[in-house]
Amino acid sequence: PLDLWNAGALPRWSNANGLTGNLFATGGDDANGDLPSGTAGTQIGQLFPNWSQGGLVAPYGTLVGAWDTTPSSFFEIGTNFAGVATASTTNLKLYYFDSNFGENTGSILVNVTAVPEPETYAMLLAGLGLIGFMSRRRRNN
Repeated sequence: PLDLWNAGALPRWSNANGLTGNLFATGGDDANGDLPSGTAGTQIGQLFPNWSQGGLVAPYGTLVGAWDTTPSSFFEIGTNFAGVATASTTNLKLYYFDSNFGENTGSILVNVTAVPEPETYAMLLAGLGLIGFMSRRRRNN
């Protein structure tokens, strides 16, 4: 939430939740180089209208994602996201949600690693237990 990015000429600084309200420079030094410098009180971000694209309506400038290689169905990520990927979704592309489609082609690709569900582990343990039981039973006979 504290990491800001620039969407163009002022006042277009925002975080991954998009341009959702007025934002003003503090005038303090920026040690990380990711915040706008400027005179304290200078407006650096403002409320923009929502943007609609790919079936999603979200604040202009929001961080959004699309699974795999078809960015036809976006979902909002913002500054806090948790979601589930299916076996067929292995790549997550991240986009800056705005009207300038041309610059969105340089998206960030995130590889998603599948994590087995608890039921998978339970079936594995049950199978190993059954094999152990059968092995012990054969030795006793």
